[in-house]
Amino acid sequence: AAPIIIYPIINHRDNHSKEIWTHLDQETRDLLKIQDLPSALVPVSNKQPTLFNSLKDRENSEQEMDDLNVLYVALTRPKDKLLIYCESKIKSSKSKTKENAPAGNDYISMLVQFRQSNAIRALPSLSTSTGDNNQDFAIGTDDPKPAEPNTTTHNTTIEVLDQLSFADWSQKISIADQSKEIFGNHVGEAIDHGNAVHEILSHICTKNDIDQATHDYCRRQRIHTDIQSRLLQEVRLVVTDPQCKPFFASAATIKTECDIAFDGQVKRPDRIIFNPDSTLVVDFKTGKEQPNHNQQVKEYCDAIRQMGYPHVRGFLIYISTNGITVREV
Repeated sequence: AAPIIIYPIINHRDNHSKEIWTHLDQETRDLLKIQDLPSALVPVSNKQPTLFNSLKDRENSEQEMDDLNVLYVALTRPKDKLLIYCESKIKSSKSKTKENAPAGNDYISMLVQFRQSNAIRALPSLSTSTGDNNQDFAIGTDDPKPAEPNTTTHNTTIEVLDQLSFADWSQKISIADQSKEIFGNHVGEAIDHGNAVHEILSHICTKNDIDQATHDYCRRQRIHTDIQSRLLQEVRLVVTDPQCKPFFASAATIKTECDIAFDGQVKRPDRIIFNPDSTLVVDFKTGKEQPNHNQQVKEYCDAIRQMGYPHVRGFLIYISTNGITVREV
């Protein structure tokens, strides 16, 4: 929308004769004996039928629809004033021939007829006028639209705050993901410790992180308090086990679930502990011991050795209801 819309209508099309570009099918090329001409600029006329008159009618119909769309936009977008300029083709009212009807895109003639009809007189809120040459007409007045008085009063108060505090977004939003991988058929039954414990351990660097990591995981997964207690107990058994103490040392630099690009593949060990004189690679397992577990950790170690880290050692930690088992690879 705009305060004023100016819309010029140009009646430049001649419906009696014109030329259009068209594709020539094989049958037409055979008839015209022009085999090597796939497209051509061909004449069309209302006075003399040709092979392409149907194309002309279709193009005129499409152009007519485009003109109507533009006219609709022009008539519906102005806020205060609409100005339309066009040559009128209305002839004497004594002639009733088809030539005197609004032709093609002569929409201004339609507006003139509307202005002259009884319909406009039935609208008491509108006034009409006609120019000296009987070619200009107006519906409504040309007076500027009066500005609406602003009666609203605003009392502005400025306050300076020493600080702004916002609640932690994680306390407002809970996202439940991978629920089918964690729970059995019913919530609270048969928790998959291989996924749950593994995920919690990936967020623990030292024993001081146990409570927060377990709480955050259970909140994301909407785990019941009783099950949360079981998970917390099992994670604490792993982290505080004497065999696992070197893997959660506070003095070391620890990376969890980090990707390593090696030999055209991406490796992701569960845990890497960087000490000044040694590098420990750890993978957690919750199922039965498998021969490929050793090979997996050996590949992790080979990749880290290639990166130049000192004295690389690999470990498998098996977590079960019977306790913790640590095996060096």
